Amino acid sequence: IGTLDSNRIPVIGSAAYSVESSGLHIFFEAARTVLASNRDAEFMVALQGGDDLDIRRLAQQLGISDRVTIADYPLVGSRFWTVLDAYCQPSLARSAGRLLAQAMANEIPCIISDVPGLRDLVQDRQTGLIVPGGEPQPLAEAILSLLDDRGAAHSLARSAAEFVRDHFDPESEANRLHALFQEITDTHP
Repeated sequence: IGTLDSNRIPVIGSAAYSVESSGLHIFFEAARTVLASNRDAEFMVALQGGDDLDIRRLAQQLGISDRVTIADYPLVGSRFWTVLDAYCQPSLARSAGRLLAQAMANEIPCIISDVPGLRDLVQDRQTGLIVPGGEPQPLAEAILSLLDDRGAAHSLARSAAEFVRDHFDPESEANRLHALFQEITDTHP
């Protein structure tokens, strides 16, 4: 679980199933801005399927390839979440937020773009940070804010993990479903 430990270089990550709508180019442009502010940080991207050649080229064009690790998501799996100090999902299109929910459950402070699906999982400044979609500067500023205020980052991460436990825990879901069925059978015998 990422801790934004001051004794090591922070790792900011993103993951995607599809490069086209993932917003990874926005993530890399934000990474360049973070690094230009003289912050020592590493960036990691986990891709599921597809060719990573375009992503590697983009990192090289932006001059950040020495600070970017690109991995195949199925190969890193749950280990991916253990190295991250912050997670960004800069999607440009609607997303179900499965990867976001995993990051939140792993108590990683999250930054998302304001798109349908993702914004249903994050309460801005309570369980994560929401930035305008398609804009690297606000994403970079949000990353920097997490790096600068580690206490706030920890608070967001704890609240996010509680939200996921409360809303996606199988036992809680089963209890809510049971209560709904009970209510239906009580009102419609």
